[in-house]
Amino acid sequence: EFILKIIGIITMTLDHVGLFLEGVENCETISIIFRSIGRIAFPIFVFMIIEGVKHTKNFRKYLHRLGVIDAIIILFEIPLTIIAGFDFALACPFTDLILLALIVKLLNNKNKTSFFAIIPISYIILCTVLKDIELVNQEPIKFLPGFLRTDECLYGLILALGFNYADNLINLFMKSNDQTKNLDVQIHDQKSKNIMSGVIIILLALVYYIYYKLMPIESIYQIIVFASFAAVPIFFYSGERGYNKKWFKIFSYLYYPLHIVVIFIIMLLLGVIIWLNI
Repeated sequence: EFILKIIGIITMTLDHVGLFLEGVENCETISIIFRSIGRIAFPIFVFMIIEGVKHTKNFRKYLHRLGVIDAIIILFEIPLTIIAGFDFALACPFTDLILLALIVKLLNNKNKTSFFAIIPISYIILCTVLKDIELVNQEPIKFLPGFLRTDECLYGLILALGFNYADNLINLFMKSNDQTKNLDVQIHDQKSKNIMSGVIIILLALVYYIYYKLMPIESIYQIIVFASFAAVPIFFYSGERGYNKKWFKIFSYLYYPLHIVVIFIIMLLLGVIIWLNI
């Protein structure tokens, strides 16, 4: 898990550097390269969130930590979007992770509370519809500000459900085989789940690439195909926590808001944020 976190942090950082470089003269190529590499981060973080939900001893505390960071990011993004001249278009991936963790927890309860998973699922679908309408029309829908929306929307939901039900998908695949169809197959091997998770990532990335390719406008979202490479580090995931000292746990939670601030300040000092007219 430690190695996955490090890979996720590095690729996410490159993605956000690329985001800040969008539209900067002579930086278009490096921006696209960094953002393409950054597609690796989100599937890794979703995978870790699902693992965290399954293994945490205190889900409320786990969700509370995610919620605190999400609140900090939103409070930071509101003035940032005003100062930087954005149209409140910044969505926070921590909102995705909180809702996905809640959905998986509710569904895994397998009791009356599972029904309430429909609430966060419906919200994610709403954000997906708004995002696609905005993408096609090329103008924002302002009744739901971007900083209150999910970032990856339906893509993240499908990833989370796929990772959560990887065991079931493996069992279904094995039972469909002629040699094992009459056997009560139960697969709990971590490597098998990693392979199934990798297959889900690759297939979903290809589906979304085709979807964005067929859209009537050119879209940078086509780089989602590079998310396929997230299957590689996930394949080597051992299921063990690894290095998890308290300082690193705090660092990994605080890194997202802190690195955004640092990147913003650096870009500001370098005078490359053209929307500030420096």
